[in-house]
Amino acid sequence: AHEISHYIKQWSPKKWRAMADLLMKSFAENGVDTESMLSKQVAKIKRRYTKNNMPSETELLDMAHEEFVSDALSDMLTDGSIVNFIAEVKAKDKSLYQKIKDAIKSLLKKWGLIIDDYKGRKLDTDEAQALSQLEDTFKKLQEMYRDAFMDANETVAAIETKNTTTEGDVKLKTRDDFYTQID
Repeated sequence: AHEISHYIKQWSPKKWRAMADLLMKSFAENGVDTESMLSKQVAKIKRRYTKNNMPSETELLDMAHEEFVSDALSDMLTDGSIVNFIAEVKAKDKSLYQKIKDAIKSLLKKWGLIIDDYKGRKLDTDEAQALSQLEDTFKKLQEMYRDAFMDANETVAAIETKNTTTEGDVKLKTRDDFYTQID
């Protein structure tokens, strides 16, 4: 789910932003110490760079925020609700079900090329643990996550099918470019 969050940000940025905003608002309302979590993300990102190629402070904060949100959303698929959702879609709309299935297969195929980068990665991050304590927010974010994932897939499919460019808040990148950017 962490990597799907990056995918959603790339291809459905408005819906990703809505999820990020809800997450940050809920954390603030519930006294979750997001500053320390973001500081840890910044430190982790800085370790990947040398002094000569260090991103600017603004870029570092943006990267840390994306990792923070993606880590918080990393448990979106763990309770089985997505499986139930897919089963319902299969029963109601075979075409949409096939699109979901193809998108998941494509993601898994791509991740097979980079799986070594994630061996040993701790999935239950501080961010995800904090979110799991906010049951109502977690459930709302799961719905938003599914919707954003579908929106991202529709955007990618439209770009790939029509081979046209888009303007606005969709980045002009191919799927292959996206997968080489995953950290």
